[in-house]
Amino acid sequence: MVRRRRTILAVGALTALTALTALTALLTACGSTPAAEEPTVPTATSTRGECFSGDLAESEFGPHLGSSVIRTDSGEYVHFGVADNAYDSCRDLSWIVLDGQIVDRAGAGIRPASTVIFFHGTRLADEQQPRLYLGVESVQRRGETGATVTWRHEQPPHRSEDTVSLTGTRLTDINHTTPEQRRADAPVIDLHSPPIESGSGVPPHGNIHGGPFDAVLPAGRYRIPLTEGHDLLCELDGTIDCYRDVDVPGGGEPATERVTVTPDGPVTGTGRPPTGPWTTLPRNGYFRIGDTIVDLTDPAEARFHRQGGDGVSISPDSAARFGNS
Repeated sequence: MVRRRRTILAVGALTALTALTALTALLTACGSTPAAEEPTVPTATSTRGECFSGDLAESEFGPHLGSSVIRTDSGEYVHFGVADNAYDSCRDLSWIVLDGQIVDRAGAGIRPASTVIFFHGTRLADEQQPRLYLGVESVQRRGETGATVTWRHEQPPHRSEDTVSLTGTRLTDINHTTPEQRRADAPVIDLHSPPIESGSGVPPHGNIHGGPFDAVLPAGRYRIPLTEGHDLLCELDGTIDCYRDVDVPGGGEPATERVTVTPDGPVTGTGRPPTGPWTTLPRNGYFRIGDTIVDLTDPAEARFHRQGGDGVSISPDSAARFGNS
């Protein structure tokens, strides 16, 4: 597992501690306390403790992302997309779900197929057999080193489960309800086949997990900067509920106009935003927060929508629905 760790110099720590002590004494003498700083979102990677999760493009599977085609043990090819990206180089076991089509060597015989690829850190888990079935219904984590995959099939039984566990770097089959003959007949992705060349190259680094987003973040409360002196305070937790936070000259109370995003468009009103803290997003970013996509690439507005659906754009003085489907 690859882990990048920050190095903290002892001299820097001592200097910071001395400065903090002096500042605390000054504030105590003045009878005031410093305001708590709001958290901010890193612009490139997410962290767990001191471990920085790398891009999927940096993993051992990364070279296959350029062509999005990989061979099977039967000599066929799988044209795939990453349907669900749970890759995390900081964890002992993580995975991605591939969804696509199997194409034979003659370019015919196209049929749908899905599978799950497991990782140990940045490396592919050893001895895994990524069988291709009709679809992947879900992948449920079982502790730090196990997972249960629920498959979909054309023929009865239409659903089955495989439970796997990581022993060292080796993936072990713990239990399965998939019929033995179906397991034997299923084509298996050849993870040892060389990457198929593609002029498109590997997706660029610099975004979380090699996907389109600058960061994938949990649902919560976020401060979204718009223009100078105009922010949005948004609760993104299944609903999309935003308050305009406008700096008023002369120390007046900030405006509390409320914009709630509904399937039919924005609903405006007034209200008082909940108590923070509010995690501040950087401008010019593209984020997935819970099940909401937040687009801040336009300098004058913020766009909110769910994958493939219509959304709402909010600027300092307006809110409007936009079509995305």
